[in-house]
Amino acid sequence: MRSLLVRVPAAAVVALALAVSGCGGSSDAAAPATSAATRTPTPTPSPTPSPTPSVAPVYTLTQAQVDASVLTTADFPAFVDDPDALLDTPDDGTTYDPAACGDVLDGLEVVAADQTPSAVAHIGLSSDGAILGQDVSSYAAPFAESWVEDVAARIASCPTFAVGFPDGSQATATLSALEIPAYGDRSTAVRAVIAADGFELIQDLVLVTIGQVQVALGVGGIEAADPATLDQIVTTALAKLPPAA
Repeated sequence: MRSLLVRVPAAAVVALALAVSGCGGSSDAAAPATSAATRTPTPTPSPTPSPTPSVAPVYTLTQAQVDASVLTTADFPAFVDDPDALLDTPDDGTTYDPAACGDVLDGLEVVAADQTPSAVAHIGLSSDGAILGQDVSSYAAPFAESWVEDVAARIASCPTFAVGFPDGSQATATLSALEIPAYGDRSTAVRAVIAADGFELIQDLVLVTIGQVQVALGVGGIEAADPATLDQIVTTALAKLPPAA
């Protein structure tokens, strides 16, 4: 998630801000006696085989399906393609204090850090100071059942930290949980804020898993996206996923 929060120098935060601002009973009666000679044997019923339980197919996507599932400017015509809005970008020399918070940021948009996706696609879009990044990835193995709790523990480990940019400018960043509706099989969200010279840049990161597919969405700008807008972006993104077989 470095692209929006930690690749933007403090000076750019200020510039962006200024630009955007222009059942049955029983009987106790005895049964009649029957002699062994006249007793009719009770047939032994044949065992009925247990039905084979149906197993729902695992939800995964091919690379072609992932490529077709990402958001485009056709979904949001006010946006344009912007590689600087990608959620995951190379290290540019930005520093962190505590240093471990850089690792937290680096992997925040990845639910299955212990896996390599079998298919993945990334997009970055921007419009008038707003930035939208998305990752869609499919994995061969299931996600950890505790992944939502794991994300919460990671952001709790770095609630506030300092950021130093390559140009020498400094900023303060905070991470906090963000309440959202339930999406997919499981979902959670994180709000990240970078503050410099009295201005703030805000990014909301939404993580959703469906079967063995993860959708990560980062929506940012100098103002937080209102809940209705964020919900529209998430529901639009999820609607583009192909239905389960």
